[in-house]
Amino acid sequence: MNCKGFTLLEVIVALVVLVAAVISFGAAYNMYVNAQYKQELYQDVYIAAISLKNLIEVKKLIDEPEGSGELNGFSYSYSSKQIKTAHNYVYPDPPNLGGNFGPFELTLYEVDFNLSKDRWKREFSFYVTQFKGNPALHIGF
Repeated sequence: MNCKGFTLLEVIVALVVLVAAVISFGAAYNMYVNAQYKQELYQDVYIAAISLKNLIEVKKLIDEPEGSGELNGFSYSYSSKQIKTAHNYVYPDPPNLGGNFGPFELTLYEVDFNLSKDRWKREFSFYVTQFKGNPALHIGF
């Protein structure tokens, strides 16, 4: 007998191969979309974190040690902790006095801040030094 068609088994095997190819393509496309979303999210987080760091550095942390708000679509909160305060060193006129009593007060802060968007949340920390002049201690430079 001479048949010029496909058998049922050949059609089923072809369908299984086709379905496997479609499922593989769908999974690869889903992975691509997720990776693209994560890349855009990380890029947005990086920009927001750098912007927030710059914003916090300009604040007077002695007056405003904590804060929160929204920046670039992210909710944020920060808190700062004073680590150490010192005056810059000035050589005294009588050399036996010693000590740091210069006209500038330097303060080191540790700042922790959170960024969150939807269910995503990330924590960061950095150190910042702030100074203020003290005219009463000005020695006459």
